[in-house]
Amino acid sequence: MQKRRIVIIGGGFMGVKCALELSRANLDNTKIRLITDKSNFEYHGALYRLVAGKSPMEVCLPLRDILDESRVEIIIDKAIAIDTKDQYVTGESGSTYNYDDLVLGLGAETNYFGIPGLQENSWGMKTIDDALQLKKHVIQTLQMCPAQDHAERTKALNFVIIGAGPTGVELAGELGGYAKQLIANANLDPNLVNIVLVERSDRILPKLHQKLSKKITKRLQKLGVDVRTSCIVESLENDVVTLSGEPLSSSTVVWTAGVKANALVDQLGAEQDRMGRIKVNQYMNAPGLENVYVGGDIASTQWSGMAQTAINDGVFVANAIRRKITNPDSVARIYSQKEPIYAIPAGPAWSGTQFGKLNFFGRTGWMLRRLVDWVVFINFLPFGKAWAAFRSHYHVQDDNTC
Repeated sequence: MQKRRIVIIGGGFMGVKCALELSRANLDNTKIRLITDKSNFEYHGALYRLVAGKSPMEVCLPLRDILDESRVEIIIDKAIAIDTKDQYVTGESGSTYNYDDLVLGLGAETNYFGIPGLQENSWGMKTIDDALQLKKHVIQTLQMCPAQDHAERTKALNFVIIGAGPTGVELAGELGGYAKQLIANANLDPNLVNIVLVERSDRILPKLHQKLSKKITKRLQKLGVDVRTSCIVESLENDVVTLSGEPLSSSTVVWTAGVKANALVDQLGAEQDRMGRIKVNQYMNAPGLENVYVGGDIASTQWSGMAQTAINDGVFVANAIRRKITNPDSVARIYSQKEPIYAIPAGPAWSGTQFGKLNFFGRTGWMLRRLVDWVVFINFLPFGKAWAAFRSHYHVQDDNTC
């Protein structure tokens, strides 16, 4: 009897959690494949710390530490095509992967909205490689400051972060202290460092509670961050970013704003929202495709884009597939959405945390943020490895010098 073939595309929160849950279910006569273009699971919630000199152990979790490869086949390939009629996926390698059940846990892609020069000249913050490249750039840029004239030095010390969602806020709160430390090591005035956080909306963190947004704004300003709201990015050319008509010279412009769904989902032919995400049904299927499940960043659900949502989606889909295999006559469970905890760090050991209608700030908020980190690690790793990843937050790389 042919094994039931389950193919999962995407090595992020949703895909890996789904694979892990299916592995733990010990399903008979099944073949589980996880297709991803990376051999590691990336904890994007900690990327900002990597830019500021913290250990990559907290961000980069090897898939072999998470998944039992005797139960889940990890395939390092990039899915480039989906044939839902004949039920197979084509990889960039040219290989094809037939499926009976397909799970799409693809992450979002960056959307530059056609702003001139932005894609070519800005730095990203979506992957470990992005964070490491940005960190290297920051160090090299600040190394040159002592020998530069006033204009060049000013340009080097202006850091512009576009997009005041969680990633932009986290980076703004952490990068200033790191850059000031490097500049002080070079015997320059750390107060010359200028962090500019740009947001198109009338407040930062526009999707969160207004009280949280206001409190974190004050915290960032206390750290010396220049917070600019209702500000439009018009262009980025020749190290000059134009913000609502005002040119600003900067060697480092980081784009953390717009995202759109992975282009691969267009091939499903299912209805999509304005961001390209699939409008899934109550069972997390792409409508009309009962054996294709969609979750995480590419599913049009209320809290799509949050790590906790992606983890919950992975568990839900794994349970749906398990039920289909072990008890096909049972009533399918309906997807229920859970509001995530929002924990937004703004500088060392300080966080604003939104838990339902409750808000916590400062060290209490930070402790809750660390609890969220711990929940992520223990969701994927055995206790010992989870603890090692959690503790690595307190480790600093040894290259923090100019």
